[in-house]
Amino acid sequence: MTRKVIALVGILVLSSFVGLAAQKYGGKATAKGATHTFSGKVTAWSADSFTVESSGAVPESKTFQIGAGMVKTGTPQVGSEVTVKYTEMGGAMQAKSVKVVKAKTAKMKKT
Repeated sequence: MTRKVIALVGILVLSSFVGLAAQKYGGKATAKGATHTFSGKVTAWSADSFTVESSGAVPESKTFQIGAGMVKTGTPQVGSEVTVKYTEMGGAMQAKSVKVVKAKTAKMKKT
């Protein structure tokens, strides 16, 4: 009887640690409907989607769907540095908000 109680307590303690580790190291990040963030430069913009490419040693490109409820802060356009908050639904990335971090700078023409 004592062995069963000790084994049960051990299993409960172990499962608690596993649950805490999953939360701390990304368990919630993969939850359905979780909000993610991605930053980079806008490389394409259309009426229903836009593409952002991150900078770094290995650039990554993501295409986001524009929904009716998407909130824009600033005027994002090709060349703007942005931060996107999005959710993944049905394999597509739905943009919830896009914030311009650095607007595209106009190049001056030499005369």
